[in-house]
Amino acid sequence: MPTEPTNITPDETFRIAAITTTYFENSHADVFVTRWVEPQPHDGDWGWPQPQSRIVSAYIDIIGDDDIGCEILRRNSVPLCDTIEQALIRDDELGVDAVLLIGEHGDYGKNEIGQHRYPRKEMFDKIVAVYRRVGRSVPIFCDKQLSWNFEWATEMMQTAAEMNFLLIAGSSVPYTRPVSPFPLPSVPNDELDIVVVFFGPDESYGFHSLEYIQQLVENRPGGETGVRNVTAWRGDEVWRQHDAGTWSQELMSAAIAEADVAPPLPIPNRGPDVRANCAAANEGGPLAFQMIYNDGMRVTHINLEGHARNWAAATCLEDGAISVTSPILDGEKFFHGHFASFASVIEQSFRSGQPQYPTKRTLLTSGQIAAAMRARAQPGKMLSTPELSIQYSGKNRMGWREDVTFGVL
Repeated sequence: MPTEPTNITPDETFRIAAITTTYFENSHADVFVTRWVEPQPHDGDWGWPQPQSRIVSAYIDIIGDDDIGCEILRRNSVPLCDTIEQALIRDDELGVDAVLLIGEHGDYGKNEIGQHRYPRKEMFDKIVAVYRRVGRSVPIFCDKQLSWNFEWATEMMQTAAEMNFLLIAGSSVPYTRPVSPFPLPSVPNDELDIVVVFFGPDESYGFHSLEYIQQLVENRPGGETGVRNVTAWRGDEVWRQHDAGTWSQELMSAAIAEADVAPPLPIPNRGPDVRANCAAANEGGPLAFQMIYNDGMRVTHINLEGHARNWAAATCLEDGAISVTSPILDGEKFFHGHFASFASVIEQSFRSGQPQYPTKRTLLTSGQIAAAMRARAQPGKMLSTPELSIQYSGKNRMGWREDVTFGVL
């Protein structure tokens, strides 16, 4: 049964509950919640001078030996609650105007194909149970993918639609300032060929890679149509496919060069041999997964952990020139400042009740990373993905302008 959405007037204080899996230094709970309760001096440079809302309650599912959240919340007078329900309820009514659901990190185990079983859906269900009980709902932001299980991710979106509350999710990387614009060639979509390099764990950073490229391509002519199939390769087979021309060697080289020149700086003492660097960093070697979209666009994501330390995307323009870009990350110098940009987008979505980017983007990318992990477990086999025929149109309402300021576009 639908609940009544919350309407906040400008003169009211906008209250947020932070529901987290775990909270240690540089965790997602830290880079979101800490900067919300203790604004960082450089966050204004990333488009978020001061929060226009406040975190009024919190729940931490796993409080480990490395926890820093309890002390940060204590010194900022934010109650740490024993249950999710307690974090949402005041005087038997819903006492918050939005919920930050930060389900990244924590020891929840992996399934047989290596997916982290982070309990985003389980936590979401507990939040929704409160909404149903009180007959009122507020917006939810779910950090990164909706769920490792795509059926559950779909259920989450359906529940939000049925109950009439805003559900947004996603990665911070699309809201990182780009090194340069990324124009697409004026060619039919079935001639679009894009290569993306990334680094880090296959699932968690592969999701960032999918989100990063999706916001660059979703406004192509005809809008987004979804993904037809995915194929993955691992280890030495990646290099065999590279040498065989399964993806453009020229575009991969351009993406690697862009990732090298964009912050953060290249890995110290790293040699020029990409293959040797990847082999030394990961016993299993690199991972590549290629997605063919329903309109024929081809995007290949290649994890070059050990060599690359950033994301970068490359495509060939109609005149033969290469369009290439990469996000500017600051690492720990400014406390991962791109999370301030993303926090601004989330807060604007919360307060306006309107998503500042297409909500179906993260439904698609949640399904894409689940499909990529299935393909990783069956290297070389093309997997059909009819469940990813997700269509949408729209664009970011907030992002980096040409004058290198962040805000409404």
